[in-house]
Amino acid sequence: MVLKNVYLPCTTTPCRNEEFIDCLANILNDISNLQYTHIIFGGDMNFDFTNDTDNDLRLVINDFACELDLQFVDDMLPLNDRTTYRVTTTGAK
Repeated sequence: MVLKNVYLPCTTTPCRNEEFIDCLANILNDISNLQYTHIIFGGDMNFDFTNDTDNDLRLVINDFACELDLQFVDDMLPLNDRTTYRVTTTGAK
């Protein structure tokens, strides 16, 4: 089993899409020679799956997920708030 925890580039990162794609490519490269039957991929994706404005990056993420046979489970979060990261003291999420 492979457990992969990520912190992908946030929206304020210069050249974000390129950095994001580079991170995903590095992840694929890192695990390409591993033999595993299961993979759990989580962490802070810094991507809003409910927002349709970033379709180019959405296609890249979907291709990445298909390559690793990943299933998104964000639909298990409450519909009214699918935020997976929050800092109560600063209001960051």
